[in-house]
Amino acid sequence: MGRMLLLFLALAAAVSWATGNYWIITAALVVACGFVLLVVPVINNRHNKRFMADLRKRNRGNMDLQSGWVKKPWQHDEGECKRQKGLLAAQIEAHAAKSAAEREDSKK
Repeated sequence: MGRMLLLFLALAAAVSWATGNYWIITAALVVACGFVLLVVPVINNRHNKRFMADLRKRNRGNMDLQSGWVKKPWQHDEGECKRQKGLLAAQIEAHAAKSAAEREDSKK
């Protein structure tokens, strides 16, 4: 992306020099600066979010050891979600069986 920007500026400078019209290079510089001002913060923001996510993952063990620390949703242990999902499925099945038995009893 940087090479394309430099190529664009070099081409604008060459055309500007060849024609003697220096507004071309001025306009090209304004466009290039605007592009940089719009794109660089987006890239920086994405990089910072990724860095903070990695930092949280690395420090998860240290944070869990602190007294009074409450686990955040992203701090679950490996396989914890699967266990909770299995328990919830078992509870739903038990409730469904109990409800079916109650319906059968009420029909009699």
